[in-house]
Amino acid sequence: MRYIYLFFFSVVGIISYSSCSSEYKIDGSSTVQGFNGQKLYLRITTDGVTRDVCLDSCEIVHGTFNFCGAVDSVAMAELYMGSYPMMPVVLENGELFVQMDNMLQTISGGPLNNLLNDFLIKHMKLENDLWDLDRRARCMIYEGKSAEDIILTLDPIRRDVVKKMKDLEIGFVKQNYDNPLGPGYFIRMCNDEISETSEEVIHNILHDATPKFLSHPFVQNFIAARGITIAPPLPPQRRANRAEKRCSAPDSARHSRRKEQQEVWK
Repeated sequence: MRYIYLFFFSVVGIISYSSCSSEYKIDGSSTVQGFNGQKLYLRITTDGVTRDVCLDSCEIVHGTFNFCGAVDSVAMAELYMGSYPMMPVVLENGELFVQMDNMLQTISGGPLNNLLNDFLIKHMKLENDLWDLDRRARCMIYEGKSAEDIILTLDPIRRDVVKKMKDLEIGFVKQNYDNPLGPGYFIRMCNDEISETSEEVIHNILHDATPKFLSHPFVQNFIAARGITIAPPLPPQRRANRAEKRCSAPDSARHSRRKEQQEVWK
């Protein structure tokens, strides 16, 4: 009887472990000739701030590569070539497919990776728009245009593209607050040393965040490391009362407050 109990608890333990872990298999290909022979690393952060570990590595041979393994739970990882980050990928159950070309990297094979892929395609299009602006600027220099003319012509376009990119990233995180994409991409944005994420963007995301997002270990570690204070959300009744007061305020009072604010900002 004792052996039956031991067997029963062993089976339960295996089932419990399997239900909490996420097994992944990544098959990849690349048409970039210079990538052959290069080594790829699959890295994942352990705390969202400083520590990351290499889960696996492989070499690109004849334009193909693959990874396989298991993690404790579904999580976002990063594909590196040497020390250079190539693209994010979600380690979720099932077989995943990665394609790396000169102009685009794609990931598919799972629901979260499909969402991530749609976002990455839109983001890459905006990055290409910025690269095209750099090309146009160089052409204008060769044509003898002054720096003032180049800035006057291209800077408004650049600002518009940068705003679209920022809005796209903020929207992506907010739409995925309660799954691994939200915290994963938020930390990726904040740890990007090339294009540093502004405090305005960080506070915008944290201000509207759900309790599940704010309680994620990565987000909590980031908030603690930055010394950010999050104001607790108002109870529903207080939010309703505040909204009702705003709606019932006389037009003259609202006009007076607006005028006072304008005076302060002058």
